[in-house]
Amino acid sequence: MKHLEHYKSNGLQSSDHVFDYLLETMRPGVADWEYFVDWNKVFNNTRLIESSLNIMNYLLGKEDFDNEFRYLVKKYPEIMQMIPVLIVRNGAKSSEYHVVTVNGASLTEEAFKFSNSQPSDEDIESAILFIKNSGLIKIFRQDGVHNLVDYVLGVEAGLSSNGRKNRGGKAMENVCDALLAGMKLDYLREANSKDIEQKFGVELKGMEGRRFDFVTMVNNKLFVLEVNCYSSGGSKLDKTASDFRGLQDELRGQAVFVWLTDGHGWLKTRNPLRKAFDHNDYILNIEMINKGALAEVFETASTN
Repeated sequence: MKHLEHYKSNGLQSSDHVFDYLLETMRPGVADWEYFVDWNKVFNNTRLIESSLNIMNYLLGKEDFDNEFRYLVKKYPEIMQMIPVLIVRNGAKSSEYHVVTVNGASLTEEAFKFSNSQPSDEDIESAILFIKNSGLIKIFRQDGVHNLVDYVLGVEAGLSSNGRKNRGGKAMENVCDALLAGMKLDYLREANSKDIEQKFGVELKGMEGRRFDFVTMVNNKLFVLEVNCYSSGGSKLDKTASDFRGLQDELRGQAVFVWLTDGHGWLKTRNPLRKAFDHNDYILNIEMINKGALAEVFETASTN
């Protein structure tokens, strides 16, 4: 680590003190306003299928669901593709599913396909069986939902709120983006070596194919920033710390490397972080950034 006045002003007299402070001020995670639900994605995904869902609204509350479904699919075969949307929604967006049923001491497996643009009578009967056995039939009953578009909006919002695995890192990037913009710096986001050379006239050797979260130039000195946040521990943190030790070596003499990280995941992965802390020049968290440490790095490192 390199010395900063920020450390001294906070009463941190040794590298051990600085590292303890780094850990003690780690936040559980980082959330900005985009962390909770990606509403643009929710509404865009729903809008793509809104017309088909409105057609299927015809089935809501129908007493003779089976015959009404057969009639509607014959007239609008595209609604078959809406069945996975209403219940399955796996990451692969599959339209074919294999379901195992236990019958006494034996197992049977049935395949259900919803991708046929012109479903056969067999496909339609299979779809009815799937809707009933999966429990999806409940939303079509009189005491079910009142509008499938609204229902899918809720499903999409739920999927979005549960899909936060990488949003802490994204939020951390948004924080850094806003900070650099607030400092009136000219910078690149998600930049490779070609972008950097074209923008700042600096060739980073040995960095072909690698992308950096942020790159900026201060007083004719190039700064490379990598940004992440880990709310939970795991082997990925160990690998990240090791990779960034290596990146420090590769960038030394070419650019100033700053690693901005946060999250309580580091509390369970102290040793790899400590190795990187001792090896790298600058590792900062949000608390440090908020108290001026990043601004000091730009000021001091660009004049040395």
